[in-house]
Amino acid sequence: MIRVALLLLLAAVTATPKSALARPPWESIPWWGDLERSERSRVEKLAQEKFSYGPCSNATIAACFEKGTRIGWRLARLLIYLVQRGAEDQDIGRIIDERRVSYTAQVRAIDIAGSPALGGGSAVTLVEFADFECPMCASITPTLKDVVGTLGGKVKLVFKHFPLKGHRNSVPAALAAVAAAGHGKFWEMADLLFKNMDAHEGKHLEGYAQKLGIPLEPFRAAVKDPATLKAIEKDKDLGLTLGVRATPSLFVNGREFKPMRDRFLLLDRIEEEMDRVEGKK
Repeated sequence: MIRVALLLLLAAVTATPKSALARPPWESIPWWGDLERSERSRVEKLAQEKFSYGPCSNATIAACFEKGTRIGWRLARLLIYLVQRGAEDQDIGRIIDERRVSYTAQVRAIDIAGSPALGGGSAVTLVEFADFECPMCASITPTLKDVVGTLGGKVKLVFKHFPLKGHRNSVPAALAAVAAAGHGKFWEMADLLFKNMDAHEGKHLEGYAQKLGIPLEPFRAAVKDPATLKAIEKDKDLGLTLGVRATPSLFVNGREFKPMRDRFLLLDRIEEEMDRVEGKK
């Protein structure tokens, strides 16, 4: 009897309530050690307030993290990243909401046949609708190309033309890019067009073609060919069907994601999609 009583007492002492043990292992994220004490407290508070999605859609980020899910770990790391950079609570909430909307969005069928593509990956396909006279496009496209390079053979970037009416030479620039694509120089021409957004007149475009070693006569013929303009209009019509109204617009495996200049935020969303494709929950 005494032995039984001792065992029961020991069990009572050691059986700490599960809620008391519930504490995310923040130390598993390297950036945690770089935070000030006040920043750590803020991260923990946000993790208790903000909700996750995907495998644990009805749980807070903290609870999702505690379960050992990959998406919980990513969102916990995202909180640390944003707090470390001084983001306001309102902005952090918006960024998480945008991620949730993209992750849970309906997959849209996007025809990419014949469109310029970079990278041979099959896990994640990024489709960017862009305008060569759009400053944000000029900023984000190199970042997307860099991300594709970073992720090796798992990601592919596809470019779709979406010239805006308010940009006077956006269509001529797009025509030049399509013409250059016929000579295997689309991305090189795109780089020049984005770097020289104030110089998209005919003489400038021909100068870029010459710089890339594209013969002028075939280039001029392609620019004037009605089929070239038709290809651009086809891209724009597709974009409008998908709900695109501004540039840049980005789709991650058919799910729209509001693009951001921040390389980490882009890379993290893409890796999040890779986790889903590879079954990492």
